[in-house]
Amino acid sequence: MQNARRGQPMMNLTHCMGAPVPWVPPADVGADALFVRLLARPRAWLPIELALAGRPAAAFRVHAVHPLDERLVLDEVARMPPELQQARVDAGLAALALHDDRGLRVFTTGRQLLELLRDADVAKLIAAVGPTLRACSPSYRLSNVQSWRQRLIEGAELESHLAVRLAYCADGDTVYGAPRPDRFFGLPIGELTDGQWLAYRAARFAFVESKG
Repeated sequence: MQNARRGQPMMNLTHCMGAPVPWVPPADVGADALFVRLLARPRAWLPIELALAGRPAAAFRVHAVHPLDERLVLDEVARMPPELQQARVDAGLAALALHDDRGLRVFTTGRQLLELLRDADVAKLIAAVGPTLRACSPSYRLSNVQSWRQRLIEGAELESHLAVRLAYCADGDTVYGAPRPDRFFGLPIGELTDGQWLAYRAARFAFVESKG
C-alpha cells in the first residue's frame, strides 16, 4: 500500500510491542504519577530486569523513543514483506528503547538485536520492553492521543506545582506566546519526545488555555 501524497509505503499496523494499536495509557498508573513520569529529564524511562542469553537477570532501562527514530523504523520495515513487518517493528523499537543501567543503548538496531539473540530471548525481551515502553513513551503515531491527553490533563491538575512551571514556558505572552517546553526539559526543542509534548499541552490546557 502506498501513501498517495508522498509515494511512501505504508503499513497496516494493528499490533505493536505486544498490544493493539493505538496504545492506551496504562490503567494501573494514577493520572498524577503518569504526568510526573513524562516530566523526567532529559527523557522518561522505567527500570526492568532481564535475563538474556543464559546470563543472570540484570538491570536495564526502557527509555522513551524520539518520534523521528520511531518513524525511521516504521519506514524501513514498511519496505519489507508483510510477514516480516511485525517482528521487525517490535525489534526496531525495542532496540531504540533498551538501555543498560548507565543509560547506554544495548543494541544499535533491531537487525542487530535479532542477529545476536535466540528467538526465545527475543520474545522474552519484547514481552518485557513492550508494556514498559507503552507506559512511558506515548506516541502521536502509535497511541490513542485523546485518551493520553485526558489522563495527562487530570494528572497536571493533581500535580499543579509542577504543571504550572511547565505550562508557563512560552516566549512573550503567556497565553499567545510561542511554546517553549524545551526550557523545562533542558533539551533543544527538536529533541523532545511526543510524551514531553503531550505533557506540555496538557499542562497548558489545565492552567492557561482553559482559564482564558
